[in-house]
Amino acid sequence: MDLKRLCTFVTVAELGSISAAAQKLRITQPALSRQLQDLQAEFGIRLFDPVGRRLELSTEGMELLPSCRLLLRQADDVLEQARSLRDAESGVLRIGATPHSAANLLPGFLQKFAERYPRVRVEVMEAGSFDQMEMLRRGELHAIVSMRMNVGPAVTGQVIATGHVVAVFAPSHFDLPGDVIDVCALHQRPVLVLSSTFGTRREFEAACQLARVQPVVAHESMAPETLQALARVGHGIAILPTTARLDTDNLRVCPLVYREQLLDMDLMVYWSIHRRLPGYAQVFTDILGEHVRAIIPQPGSLHRPKRPRRPKRS
Repeated sequence: MDLKRLCTFVTVAELGSISAAAQKLRITQPALSRQLQDLQAEFGIRLFDPVGRRLELSTEGMELLPSCRLLLRQADDVLEQARSLRDAESGVLRIGATPHSAANLLPGFLQKFAERYPRVRVEVMEAGSFDQMEMLRRGELHAIVSMRMNVGPAVTGQVIATGHVVAVFAPSHFDLPGDVIDVCALHQRPVLVLSSTFGTRREFEAACQLARVQPVVAHESMAPETLQALARVGHGIAILPTTARLDTDNLRVCPLVYREQLLDMDLMVYWSIHRRLPGYAQVFTDILGEHVRAIIPQPGSLHRPKRPRRPKRS
């Protein structure tokens, strides 16, 4: 059985398009189509049904897809094990992270990691926390960087830092006094939130539910930068994690509390217990944790935006 054909099948199944799969796999569309035809001939079944311009998995294809993913993951594990035995300090490390964590936390870490392991190529996949977990379970990632979440018995993790949920807003548009803000103060106020695949959103909504508070969702986005841009013009109050890059120069940033308790979240590194990690993956958690703890702001260090200087009178 040709593993390249299996990889082609899985890629087309995930993307639903011959052209998109060919672009990702860097082969021509005719070559990709031939691989699918050869695999279907080998299996003796139809794997896809054409639906408009997309390909939808057939019933038989849906049943085979999990087994094909598992087989490809096992093949990757064998290659990684062989490389690890040959040379413990070279290879590929595939990490999942949310877009704001990737932008704010990883650049400095990647530089430090590259200094220690110059022959290891780190590939970062951006996705929401729950999408990352699915990628980890499918074997597409070695590890993920995520806020704490419920995981199954096949996944384990380690705390590397503690983040907090904060309200970010323009004081000229919203009168919210104090150094911290109770979620009750956000009742019926417009809020700007991350999409539901992010742990920050779920932590905030859980606190609101306990407090019986109903904010008005004015906008949701995958990007903290978008929410802060809207906050600067008074469109709402952005609800963000301290793992994001916060605009403390132009906006007020206040930790959120419920019953005088900070809304905090453990930042974790998760990995599968069924996958043997290369040596460099086993130490990256320590390097990342040290880096993250040094740059995540703590509640007491958050400050009010700088006041614009008034021009001197002549």
